Amino acid sequence: MGTGFYDNENKGMYLINTLEESLEREYKIKMKTNGILYHYTNLLALYAIIDTGIFWGTRSEFLNDTSELKYIKTVIENVTSQICEEDSRFPFKQSIFRNLEGIYFNMHHRSKCYVLSLTDVSDLITNWSSYSQFDGYNIGLDSEHLHQILEYRYRDAFISGFVIYDEDIQEEIIREEFLKYFHIWESISDRSEEDLDIITDKFMFRILIYSYFFKHPSFKQEEEYRIAFFPEAFPEARKTDVKFRTSKGVIMPFIELNFKEITGDKTKLPLKEIWIGPTNKMDNAFLGLDTFLNSLGYDTESTEGTQIKTSVIPLRF
Repeated sequence: MGTGFYDNENKGMYLINTLEESLEREYKIKMKTNGILYHYTNLLALYAIIDTGIFWGTRSEFLNDTSELKYIKTVIENVTSQICEEDSRFPFKQSIFRNLEGIYFNMHHRSKCYVLSLTDVSDLITNWSSYSQFDGYNIGLDSEHLHQILEYRYRDAFISGFVIYDEDIQEEIIREEFLKYFHIWESISDRSEEDLDIITDKFMFRILIYSYFFKHPSFKQEEEYRIAFFPEAFPEARKTDVKFRTSKGVIMPFIELNFKEITGDKTKLPLKEIWIGPTNKMDNAFLGLDTFLNSLGYDTESTEGTQIKTSVIPLRF
């Protein structure tokens, strides 16, 4: 039963206001706004990124963990099975399960998100292997400066933070979100199926955002930091067309992301470090990279400039 504090005339307005407030709550996704964030890549991509200041964001379905969608469904099922024993919560649970199999986790909704994968670990063997076949590079961006650029160019159209691998934290987040929206439903009088659909729809919107930042614990070694972009919300001046590339036997949709400096030299990135992977061509790789960066105006000599570093992982071919 509802509380009875809201009559039918005011119920709609109460529900709208309450749900709007619920969507404004901060997500429990930890942002990194100091230090350096790294992007592992191959030589061709490194050259293009440094030359143009443009990164590529890949459509979310094409990321390396193909189980991401199924995984968050499993987390939701685990949580709701623990907290939905009371009869009063059963209709709410049923509505959520209908949504889980419906529009929110199909291609239409996932295709609205494009992801750039970073990390705060500079010399990680799993990432050298996964993203550059060891013979690659690692671009280190000043995190604070990067987020200033993101706010300037893509305000309200991105979310960034560390991927959450801990199952206990994942379940705690889902439990809190479930109870928050269940209590909204419980608080209204003369509840209807339409009210239930509206509330669970907002719950699913929150969960959809979290789905981009929940990964199975087996991927923890990647220590991933993600920036999820939503091009439909880009400011008009930043609108971008979806482009396509071939990789790993498939055609991948991607968007171009402008991370160039806001002031000063418009072609430069907030570049703090570049790491050379554990390759057997360190001398030539270092010399070529140093010359290339200098030609573009990057300072590779001073401690305040862009540092070129080499992997300390003892791999040789």
